[in-house]
Amino acid sequence: MNNFIMKYTRLGLVSVFGLSSCANMDPNASAAFIGGLSGAAAGIIASQAGLSDSQAILIGSAVGLAAGAITYNYKKRRATERELEIANMRATQYQKLVRSGSKPKSKTRYIALPTTPSNTSSKSANTVVLFDTQTNSAVGNNVYEISQNPKMGEVVKFDTVNAEYVGL
Repeated sequence: MNNFIMKYTRLGLVSVFGLSSCANMDPNASAAFIGGLSGAAAGIIASQAGLSDSQAILIGSAVGLAAGAITYNYKKRRATERELEIANMRATQYQKLVRSGSKPKSKTRYIALPTTPSNTSSKSANTVVLFDTQTNSAVGNNVYEISQNPKMGEVVKFDTVNAEYVGL
């Protein structure tokens, strides 16, 4: 088969998969999808750059594993009353800082607030609770254990909610 046709067929397939939505996937499926897509794209690029098939496969595999690990970096569990209480206090504090001009308004409706972990499965986990700035309430009764806090102002997807990490 013509190399030109194969090249654009592969790129077209990767593009089609990339444009499909991950919004309704659970975190494991989303991580596998993003990892596979990223790995395939990296492998195709490496192959088209002239690397051998084995080198392209190794590069694609490494990129796929890294992308999958980055995509799924939290564990969800039911929040304790104390965790929700701390998140509500921090949300109130955040809103006061926004009103006074000390902090910028969030880019999204939802914010991720750190809370003191009461019941983590890992001693090194940080925990965040999602808060809806329009209804002034926590989003569900969940807390998300994350290996490290996102950068201040970074928007992170938790399940189907995009929330900006506002710290505090």
